[in-house]
Amino acid sequence: MFDRIDVECSVTSECDMRLRFEFVILVSVFSLFLANERSISAESEHPSWVQARIKSKEPLEGIEKYRFKQSTVYLVQTVCCDHGNRQLFDENGKLICELEEGFTGLDDSKCPGFNEDGEWIESIYDRPPTPEQAEFLAKLEKEKQAARKIILTDESYGAIKFGHKLSDIEKSIGQKAWRHPFEGYNDLCRYVSFKKYSAVSIRVEKGIVTQVDASDFDSVTTSLGIGYDMLLTDVQAKFPSVRVVPDEQNKKVRYAIFESKDRRKAIVFTVRKGRLSSVRAGLWPSVERSARCP
Repeated sequence: MFDRIDVECSVTSECDMRLRFEFVILVSVFSLFLANERSISAESEHPSWVQARIKSKEPLEGIEKYRFKQSTVYLVQTVCCDHGNRQLFDENGKLICELEEGFTGLDDSKCPGFNEDGEWIESIYDRPPTPEQAEFLAKLEKEKQAARKIILTDESYGAIKFGHKLSDIEKSIGQKAWRHPFEGYNDLCRYVSFKKYSAVSIRVEKGIVTQVDASDFDSVTTSLGIGYDMLLTDVQAKFPSVRVVPDEQNKKVRYAIFESKDRRKAIVFTVRKGRLSSVRAGLWPSVERSARCP
């Protein structure tokens, strides 16, 4: 996984986008690594075959515990990147199926429904990073902590004000936004980013900033006090009036919508498997659309 950290790019914006993608993945891995000691100290809670694999000299990348089809299962990943490097086992250590990892995520064609219905419970083991990798990940985590100090509201994200011209925001920030490649080939709709606000993507329509999209939700703090991976049921208990609607094309995805009093702005949380997975905020009706620019 860490072999792809060093990336050479010929196009600056493309490089930034790829590094941004790696930032999300690597920080997630770092978070799992920090939990490693706590997980291993509780080894006795896990099946003997899991403990044996952790203690063996087998080149493991990680072991994660899931709930799938009303049963507890274990996703085991080896260090290699060959066919079947991720395998799903039942509680008795019997192989259920294999998953293949690609650029678009896990291919669950041999484990039908796992990507949609597999509910992550905990990380049991993660391969410790090298000192160089740990130093790099610590730096990313520091940047992530700094990003959390910026508050996302239905009106703004830091100096990024919804409804304002991108050119004016560039002047106030003192930075030039870079355009995302392959997203929006005209001025009608495009996505941009600022180095200062790397945790979000900014949607610009006809030169006006209409919303920000935080797929890396764990790096974003909202004005509602609602955070990444919260249960929708907990959100509804805290905010009984929140409006929850299903995605028009994928009924397993829902949106928890918090509209402003004038209903011209909103904060929208994406809900997957009963938990909040991402957030966007901005002007209505732009913020209503989950699709990116054509």
